[in-house]
Amino acid sequence: MKLEELTVDLLKKVVEIYNRKAYPASSGKKKVVDLPPDASLEEILDFFEEKPSGKGEGLRRYAVALGNINYPRMKLVFQEHLFPGEFCFVVDTHDQMEMPPNAPDIEAWLALKQTNRRLKMEIEEAWEEAGIPTQRMLLELAGKVQAKRASRGKSILVADDEESLAHATVEMLRKHGYEACAVFDGEAALEAVHKKMPDLLVIDNEMPKLSGMKVIEALGKDPETRTLPVLLMTGGPISLSEKERASGFLCKPFSEKLLLSVVHHLLGEEKEGREPSGREGGGGLAPDEGGS
Repeated sequence: MKLEELTVDLLKKVVEIYNRKAYPASSGKKKVVDLPPDASLEEILDFFEEKPSGKGEGLRRYAVALGNINYPRMKLVFQEHLFPGEFCFVVDTHDQMEMPPNAPDIEAWLALKQTNRRLKMEIEEAWEEAGIPTQRMLLELAGKVQAKRASRGKSILVADDEESLAHATVEMLRKHGYEACAVFDGEAALEAVHKKMPDLLVIDNEMPKLSGMKVIEALGKDPETRTLPVLLMTGGPISLSEKERASGFLCKPFSEKLLLSVVHHLLGEEKEGREPSGREGGGGLAPDEGGS
């Protein structure tokens, strides 16, 4: 959907469904949309606590913490991704913090993350049933993209627990001549790499079973996979040292153009497109431009 199509009624519907799933009846502090029916787009966007800075070339992301009955930091997000100008609603669990395996509360924390993930899926499925645009829309948009060229003879493995995003990314890469397939957790990514080595691994950092960083660490310990280039994606916080361990890095949300630019570079196809500047979406190449 276009930004201009966001209305008070639509936002109220989105938040009402979120609240219904996130908070049992008469419990929790729910945030409501207190806006007049004729509110301007600017007034509607003021509902969100986080807004685009307006600097650089990054895609726009609006977010507000609505929480849930067990966790106050979960967010409602309205953003562009892959396709500039096309917005959809997303739940950001906002629980990407890593805890040491021996931390006293680790089991409770992992259980909470699983609960948050299930709740995210329930909310987004309810939105879809109500006709509200979610990330599944990206797959539909990717399917409408015309094929740009014949096969390049290069294979790319996409690993992302956001299945709609993974499928949309795969579809878009195929339209640009790459052989691409998707898996949805870190363990499956490692298994797929060892079964058939791709030319590039594009992997999200926050995933169940094994994070993107854990996968990079495992690949680096194996002589057969340590030279595999890895493009790391994340929508959460990440340190400079972690970025440097990947061959390239993209901060979600990012555009199709930036993704392809980094992919071209990592596969030695710089002439296919402009070398990534790193401005849009916080993406670009790791400082050493080395392997994983």
